[in-house]
Amino acid sequence: MSRKSQNPRTESFAAVVSNPKTGAGMPDDHSGNFEISDHDFKGNRETYSTVYNNDSLVQQAIHVPVVDCLTSWREISDPALSLHDSELNFKQVMLEAGAKSRLYGRALIVPVLVDSNGYKMALNRPLENLPKGIEIKKLIVVDDFEDGEELEKNVLSDNHGKPKHYIINDKKIHASRVIVVDGSVSGRSFLDGILIYFNGFHRAYAEAIRATEEANIPVLATNLQELAGQIQARKAMGISDVDYGEVLEARARNFRGNNNSRNAHLIDKNHEEVSNISKINIGDIVKVVEMSADLLCSAVDIPASRFLGKSYGGLNSSNTSDIQNYIQILHEMRTLLLEKPVRAFDRFVSDVTGSVTGFGYEWNVLAIERFLDKGSNNASSVD
Repeated sequence: MSRKSQNPRTESFAAVVSNPKTGAGMPDDHSGNFEISDHDFKGNRETYSTVYNNDSLVQQAIHVPVVDCLTSWREISDPALSLHDSELNFKQVMLEAGAKSRLYGRALIVPVLVDSNGYKMALNRPLENLPKGIEIKKLIVVDDFEDGEELEKNVLSDNHGKPKHYIINDKKIHASRVIVVDGSVSGRSFLDGILIYFNGFHRAYAEAIRATEEANIPVLATNLQELAGQIQARKAMGISDVDYGEVLEARARNFRGNNNSRNAHLIDKNHEEVSNISKINIGDIVKVVEMSADLLCSAVDIPASRFLGKSYGGLNSSNTSDIQNYIQILHEMRTLLLEKPVRAFDRFVSDVTGSVTGFGYEWNVLAIERFLDKGSNNASSVD
C-alpha cells in the first residue's frame, strides 16, 4: 500500500511512543512509500511477502536465527549419507527452506528423482512404488503450495493425520515425495502477532528524526510591533522611505544566509504562541528509540548486538545473559523445528539409494557459542 500523508504531524511524539498501534512502517521520506498496519494484517501469503520485501528489519528477523542455527553444520558418520548431503548442497537448501518456512509458516523440500536414463519420476507417485536404480538429481524449495483434502488414515504411517498429497501449481505431489519444514511449532508465520513491534519501532525512529530536525531549526525572534513603529517614525521624520515589508524581508534573508538554513523561522516574540514552543530533549528522544528497539528485540527473540549490531557493554554486562538466552533458543529451534526435516532427508536418501547404513550425526557447536566462549576467555585473561 502506498502512503501519502496529508498531515504528518497530527500526532505528538509521546502519543506515538505510548501507543505504537497508531502507525506502521516508516514515513514517506524513509520507507519508499510503504505502510502495513497491524490492524490490516490478514496473515496471508501476499501480506507476508509485502512486509518482508519492504522492511529490512523483518528480513533480519527472518534470516538471522536460521543462519545462526545452520551455519555450523553437522558431522555425519555414514560416508554415503555425508556424500549426498554435500553433493545436494543440503545445508544451503535448509537455509532457504528454514527462512521461507519462518516467513510463510511452512515450506517443502522437493527432491527431484530421475531414472538411469535421466527421466524425471512423476511427483504424484508414492516413493515406495518407484523402480530401483533411481537417484536424487537435486533439491527444490517450494513455499507456495496447498494441502490436499485427503488425509492419511493409516495409524502406522509416519504421515498419519496429515495430507496424502500437496498441491503445487494445480498438480498433486505425493506426501512421500516431499520433506516438510515447519517454521514454528504452530505452523504459523513468525510475523503473526509481532508486526506491532516493528511498526512501533519504525514510528518511534521516524518521529525521532523529525523531532531532531525541528530541534535544529534556527529561529529569529523579533518584536514586530516595535519594528513597525520604528519604521513609521523614520518615515514621518523623513529619515527613511523604506517600507516595513522590505525591512522584514531583508532581516529574514540575512538571518537565513548567516545560518545556512532556508527553513529558518521568523517569529514575533510578543506573540502568545512563542511561550508554547516545545523544547526538545534529544537525550529523551534517544532513550525512547532505544526502548522501542529493546521491545522489538525481545519480541523477535534476538539480542540487540546480533539483530541491530548494537552492544550495551562488554561480555561481562547483561548483554552476556541475552546471548546465552539466544543460544538456548537456537538449540530449541534445532531440536523442535530443524531435526525433523534433517532426519526426513536422511531417511529419504536411504530409501532411494539403499546405500546408507547409519543415520548418526552431531551438530557442530554454534558459531555464537564459540564467540561467547572466546570473549569470556579473553575477559578472564585480562583479569
